[in-house]
Amino acid sequence: MSSEIDRLMGTPYEWGGSTPEGLDCSGLVCLVYQRSFGVKLPGSSEKLYRIGKPTGKSDLSYGDLVFFATSGFRVSHVGIYLGSGEFVHVSKSRGTIISNLSEDYYRRRYKGGRRLLD
Repeated sequence: MSSEIDRLMGTPYEWGGSTPEGLDCSGLVCLVYQRSFGVKLPGSSEKLYRIGKPTGKSDLSYGDLVFFATSGFRVSHVGIYLGSGEFVHVSKSRGTIISNLSEDYYRRRYKGGRRLLD
């Protein structure tokens, strides 16, 4: 998984994108899981939030999905947890980047984590 993430760092944002030429947040998750594990996932952050095992913030592990309400109250953004509070995701303005759950913006919008693989 880490090699796939490394390859996609800096990929620009593209709404609905799911290729190395352009990604949105759920496209990143789907592409990484497909290439790393052969797992096909639903292509929206809201649908991804409905699958897997709910995981508390303090129990997050590498590869878990982290979800945010960036637009109103419903889940609208997803990233992949890397450890030590860091997660990889796709920013509209900065493309594929690493951020931290402790950053005020993400801390206030955090909705939960999901574990897809044991």
